[in-house]
Amino acid sequence: MRDSVARPRIFNFFRTLRLAEAKDLPLGCAGFCWGGYWVMQLCADKTDAVDCGFTAHPSFLSVPKDVEAVLKPVSVAAALDDHQLPRDKMEVAKDILMAKSKKGDVEHEFVVYEGAKHGFAVRANEDDKEEARRGNEAEEQAINWFTKCFDP
Repeated sequence: MRDSVARPRIFNFFRTLRLAEAKDLPLGCAGFCWGGYWVMQLCADKTDAVDCGFTAHPSFLSVPKDVEAVLKPVSVAAALDDHQLPRDKMEVAKDILMAKSKKGDVEHEFVVYEGAKHGFAVRANEDDKEEARRGNEAEEQAINWFTKCFDP
């Protein structure tokens, strides 16, 4: 159900953007939590819907299937303690992406944030200095990733 409704809308949005405003520009996507699933789907698409992606604490991933399908550069900010991407699946996802990078197929990045929980990049408690720091570091990771991908 999720794919039958959301997929056409998300993919049509990016394809339309690619034909209009982003015709001659690099195009990236970012998604947090359930949006991380769509980042992986867009980065696995064989068309040029996007050039790269970033996700923090992705949810609903089918590991290893969704990760093995990735074709475009992707950066992941993962929480060490995440019920949506438990440690065993997180390690498999990380190993797959890093192996692809090592082979030289396409560059990927996977950063694990110690002490972080699901949602840390968008719902950090700013009064908790460590939690806020991890959220800020994930934001920096995204900025650095897109800067690297868009201006090689």
